[in-house]
Amino acid sequence: DIGLHVWQPEVDEGQQNYEQTSGVSVGLAETELADGPYAADWDELSFTLGWRSAVSGWIMQAPLVRGSPYVTAEFNGATPRISSPQQLRQHNGQAWISVDGVHNPCDGYTELSGRVFAVDLLEHDHTWLIFAPTNNGEEGSLKWVCKATPFSLTATSQHTGAIRVALANDCTTGAHP
Repeated sequence: DIGLHVWQPEVDEGQQNYEQTSGVSVGLAETELADGPYAADWDELSFTLGWRSAVSGWIMQAPLVRGSPYVTAEFNGATPRISSPQQLRQHNGQAWISVDGVHNPCDGYTELSGRVFAVDLLEHDHTWLIFAPTNNGEEGSLKWVCKATPFSLTATSQHTGAIRVALANDCTTGAHP
């Protein structure tokens, strides 16, 4: 994946462990060609990673800010993708994604549009929230397609603007110790 991998360390017997399979990646669709990450900017409290295209310059930047509960990715004419090597948790035998509080199928072809997407990942029992811009449901809102295994949420078109993710719960069902 081209992008930023985000996860929360897990404490096991007093030591922090980082597993590459936990968390999510905020990045670019597989169709985007980009180099990076590069150090795009920094100051005393933040550091910005950037990915660029040979044709159009910076197409994604991720400002990392100390203490922020969100990870933000700013896109400039690029196709966003949120992904994880994990799979979505199934409810009643079907993989679902919550969009603005309503369950929708995560079937690989249904187009979804909304402001807040909630993703329950099975293997590490985490819930992630994805915040995406909308035009109040009007024509032109960013549309997404969800794939359950491995999880991905990919925009159907290029986007200019910010997408944010946040870990909402790191023990959704109590299934993962």
